[in-house]
Order: sequence, then structure tokens, then C-alpha cells
Amino acid sequence: MELGGRMMIVEAFYHQPVATWYTKNSTVHAYMQRRIFYAVLNDLYSSVAVELAQPHARISVEMVFRGLYDFSRAVWRDKSTNVVSYLVKTPKMLGSIKQ
Repeated sequence: MELGGRMMIVEAFYHQPVATWYTKNSTVHAYMQRRIFYAVLNDLYSSVAVELAQPHARISVEMVFRGLYDFSRAVWRDKSTNVVSYLVKTPKMLGSIKQ
């Protein structure tokens, strides 16, 4: 017997639901979460590359991902509200541009 369930996309700061899906397949949710995570990370990575006027090959996806932790700390301290602006402001400190 497989257990199904709902998967809900929630807006990050206000925790309001954006979309909801229901399926009887219990294994689809992990797959969907990974597809959504990588889609958001890829979009963020591309935005950082455009703002820095750098080719995509020079931007480190891993360091952009790690920069999200620093951004979350800045949000808690009320020092930043836009993730792309924050990552573009501090690319050398975060190591987002490859050598």
C-alpha cells in the first residue's frame, strides 16, 4: 500500500501557499522538491551572472548556494531584502566568481 499526499509550494517570507498538488504516489514528492530546488537555484545563479556582467562559466553555483545562508542571516538582522542584490554586492567575500 502506498501513501499519497499533498505537495505545497509556499512563499518563503510570508509562508503563504502558492500552489498545491495531490497525488496517490508517495515517492513523487522528493523528485518534485529536487526539480523545484534546482530550478530556483539555476534562476538565481543566472541572475547573479547577469548582474555581475560575467559569463555563466565564471560564476560558482556552489558558492551562490552557500551565499543563501549569509543572505538569510542578513535578513534576520534587517540588513538586506533582495537576494540577488546581496549576492552581487559581496561576490568576492562569498567567492561567487571563480578564479
